[in-house]
Amino acid sequence: MSDAVTSVNQQIEEAFHFRGNVTVAVRGGEPIEGFLFNRDFQPHASLGKQGPFVELYLVDGSRKELLVSEVEGVELTGEDPAA
Repeated sequence: MSDAVTSVNQQIEEAFHFRGNVTVAVRGGEPIEGFLFNRDFQPHASLGKQGPFVELYLVDGSRKELLVSEVEGVELTGEDPAA
């Protein structure tokens, strides 16, 4: 696994444990802001997944699923309400 992939996976893991919103930099797209509530680094072809993925609740209340391969980075940008 390359250092870049390891770094993104570490950022995703940290965001998963963070209780505030995050900003996800997406390859070739606009940044996405929301609450990262799920991540799975194992491919699940039987579930129709194309690879490891993350799921977010967006600030507008909708849900978004992204493949980890689409994620360039994750920043902890929101306030942690429990801090």
